[in-house]
Amino acid sequence: MRNERLGTAMREAGLSFSDLAHLANVNMKTAQRWFYEGRTPRRRAGSAAAASLGQDPTWLWPGMVAVPAQNEVASVYSGLSAVATADWRRFAAEAEDRIWVSTDDPHIVDVLGGMMSLLRERASAKVDVRLLLAVEHQMPTPRRVAIRRPEGPFTGPRVVIFGGVMLVLYDQADSAASPVLRLQRIRGGGMFAAFTDAFRLAWADAVPVRTPRKTARTRTAATEVVTARVR
Repeated sequence: MRNERLGTAMREAGLSFSDLAHLANVNMKTAQRWFYEGRTPRRRAGSAAAASLGQDPTWLWPGMVAVPAQNEVASVYSGLSAVATADWRRFAAEAEDRIWVSTDDPHIVDVLGGMMSLLRERASAKVDVRLLLAVEHQMPTPRRVAIRRPEGPFTGPRVVIFGGVMLVLYDQADSAASPVLRLQRIRGGGMFAAFTDAFRLAWADAVPVRTPRKTARTRTAATEVVTARVR
């Protein structure tokens, strides 16, 4: 008997069997059996699949015993534009240790530009703010906010880390059409750790972006011009 609840949830989330299998860390045939044969998955895989669909696992599979559990995938957005501005600001405001961004997407750069004052505040509060931007921008560089660019072609990762919350593009090769996973940092969480390590490697290979500052010669010249005008 088909699991119509699962089918409905997948259609609403815009996920294929391949997507669901990837998110639940199972092969695609297993995910298909959940729907076509009505099989109940193992608790770990079922919980991960349900989280990616934004559903309770016991609603999708009534035969599954409900137990308290944490999953890395807290929710799934249909795309970057589906992440509300209020959510971006809340994630940044609640980040206690780091705000790390690695992106080549202009939309994320625009979002960051609109919350630069908040990033400056978080940096002043000893939060480690690092922006790895592989796109042209006119963003100012506040003190304590480090900005770098790739030295060569950008290869990712395409992630935004707000302390224990991570937004990661499901399709790392196509940011425009990719769903966005919201991960949470939990003990033994492999995905969160893997993308964090990937950011560290990309950051180490990137080139610092320095904001031009007035030199002593420039300041002296400016003073001379002002003095001449006064005379």
